[in-house]
Amino acid sequence: MPKRQRLDLLATQVELLTEYWQQGMRDLSDPRVAEAAVSAHLTENQVKVWIKDTWTKNSTSASTLGKLTNISCKRRVSGYNLYSSSLKKDGIGVRQWATKWKQLSDEKKKFWEKEGEKATLAERLAPMTEKRIKHLKNRQLKIIDNAVSKHYCKVLQFLL
Repeated sequence: MPKRQRLDLLATQVELLTEYWQQGMRDLSDPRVAEAAVSAHLTENQVKVWIKDTWTKNSTSASTLGKLTNISCKRRVSGYNLYSSSLKKDGIGVRQWATKWKQLSDEKKKFWEKEGEKATLAERLAPMTEKRIKHLKNRQLKIIDNAVSKHYCKVLQFLL
């Protein structure tokens, strides 16, 4: 099967198709597809390919990359973790942390849990650094790549 020839659109054609897209032309069976094709001097199939490409581009960027600055992927800071950090600063070894935590009164444990909640809230409200955003974007892309490669492996197994 021959490869499909790449569709190179002019800036005016892209602009026109984008206007249709913003007006709600997102379905391949939309009657505006024919109208857009005529006004952009393209075939209906070319417009449909453009719609599919735009759908893919928008869904990928919105779901995985576009909103990473508004979310925090860090885990909740627990009271135990904060207490352990204070023990570490005091020079107490890792093996003693759990024992020391068990020996704390319920009142002290509640205090450390409240401190953990405060730290979690402060962390979530703090703006993310560029380095963290880049890391999260790369992590999301790896997840997508793994999912796609697993999907293709299943398809190949089914065909064989």
